Amino acid sequence: MFRRTQKTIGGVTVNSLLIAVLITVLFNVTLYAGWKRGYLSMEYYRKLKEEIHKDLKRIRK
Repeated sequence: MFRRTQKTIGGVTVNSLLIAVLITVLFNVTLYAGWKRGYLSMEYYRKLKEEIHKDLKRIRK
């Protein structure tokens, strides 16, 4: 009984660590892709902000 419980806890631990590593890698790849395309730069943020302001001004008129 004890050995089976020990193996189950070990399996859950390994699976949890594997899932955590996979999620971290996916998140890092997503951030890297966004950074390479320029989505995370201040220039992109400024451009997006200006477009939003232009649209709001156009809607208000």
